Amino acid sequence: MKKYFTYERIILYVIALAMLNNVEHLAYVHHSIARGSFHVEWANKAHSIVVVLILEVIIVTLAHYGQKAFAGFYTLMLFCLQLIYYPLPDYLHNGETGKFMAAIIYSAMFTISIYYFSIMAAKQNGTSANKKQFAGELEQVNKHLQQSENFQEKKAKELEQTKRELEQTQNSLQEIKNDLQELRAFKELYVTACTCPKCGQVFPSESSKRSHMGKCKGNL
Repeated sequence: MKKYFTYERIILYVIALAMLNNVEHLAYVHHSIARGSFHVEWANKAHSIVVVLILEVIIVTLAHYGQKAFAGFYTLMLFCLQLIYYPLPDYLHNGETGKFMAAIIYSAMFTISIYYFSIMAAKQNGTSANKKQFAGELEQVNKHLQQSENFQEKKAKELEQTKRELEQTQNSLQEIKNDLQELRAFKELYVTACTCPKCGQVFPSESSKRSHMGKCKGNL
């Protein structure tokens, strides 16, 4: 039941009721001046009702699209037509001031209500449209934010992977450095072991050095 009595629907209900209330008065005025072109009386009355509904829908449509001046003009014209329905001169002539004032007040209330509630409905529609637009924009922002977070997360993972690879490279370089130091130390030992202490000549092997030393006379 709540969905049938929302703020927007209540406004529409009021507009519809005000329009229906005006139909009898305004259709009577139109029927009284119409030529009665239809051959049956009910068709002439139906035509007058349709004319009134068209005028009232015009007011609602103008208000909906922000044409308040034109909507107000049509409302004023309907108010004038409403007054024709009541025998105002007879009320004055008979001293029925209360009826005279009541006729004017009722005519003003029921015509202005269409105009005013139409503007309210237009504002509400505009507010709803703005809310939908804002919700759509917010959804886009959230989507871009999510994409940005996913991108940052991806880059963070790539950075972490790069750090691990860098650590592995550093470890490999350290191993190579250690191996190089060992090779240098081995080379120094090798050179020392294969160098003739008498003449300083370096031989490819210790056996070659020992064979040489038996004949070496040193640096002369």
